[in-house]
Amino acid sequence: AEQPVPGNPYWILPNQLRGEEPKLARPWGADEEDGWRRMLQSSYVYQQYRMVQDIRRRKLAGSEVLLFEALRSRKFWTRMAAVIGIAEFGYPVDLPTVEIALGNARSDTVANYFKRFRLRPSGAEAFIMRHAVKLVGERARRNILQGLLSAKDDLSKLYLVASIYAPGVI
Repeated sequence: AEQPVPGNPYWILPNQLRGEEPKLARPWGADEEDGWRRMLQSSYVYQQYRMVQDIRRRKLAGSEVLLFEALRSRKFWTRMAAVIGIAEFGYPVDLPTVEIALGNARSDTVANYFKRFRLRPSGAEAFIMRHAVKLVGERARRNILQGLLSAKDDLSKLYLVASIYAPGVI
């Protein structure tokens, strides 16, 4: 999927993580690592998702390693939260990594997921959305573009202009 898709104007556009440098808290401790690892290995999907959200919220130095592991989750929402978290930690996220996060999720699931970012996505969320718009179906692209409309950064504006040339979006 690294090759530009004919008729997809987003492929040629730049995408960089914008915003301030991540402010990491203290290094994570052994107790936190053990607790989060147990949650990641839990048979309850919500525990895995909650672990990813907790790591994103607390931003303890070193804990991002579990976000990379969460990219292998079988659940779409957990993978997407993990890839956004990786960007929030300041790691460069490339298109193949976003493709892994999207996985083989149903197009309705993907479209509905991106609805949540319609109002003021963070810099990391907008960054992931700009990658995802190259890969997702029409309905999800529409939701992503609505979110990028409220992102208010120069790169997102480029994607909005490119949407004029994308088939089936407007």
